[in-house]
Amino acid sequence: MDIKLTPVSIFFFVTIACLIAYCDSSTFILPNAPHAAHMGKCYHQESGIAVKPGQIIEILNHCVQLYCQKNLVFAGVGCPSVETFDENCHEIPGDLRLTYPYCCPRFRCVDLDGRIEIF
Repeated sequence: MDIKLTPVSIFFFVTIACLIAYCDSSTFILPNAPHAAHMGKCYHQESGIAVKPGQIIEILNHCVQLYCQKNLVFAGVGCPSVETFDENCHEIPGDLRLTYPYCCPRFRCVDLDGRIEIF
């Protein structure tokens, strides 16, 4: 029996997986920048990187990961946009020298028992 997944069903399964696993990042689509020397590949103009569909690249100093899709469009993932209004929590800036997701900002919080938590 062949199972064929439509884009709608794939979206549904990814959404459910994210809800179960708690998606904690931002996602985006980045159009391809066509380049005559890199036909049939996704080309990231700013970095000059060209990759085949199915490959993933990391863009240093931007804290993102890009996946080259079959239609030569990058699907990207980056750090979540999170704020805290708790006076016991402070943001630890991200380190752009690291790759995604380790380059993302984190939070240092002190719980009611005085224990420090970093997330």
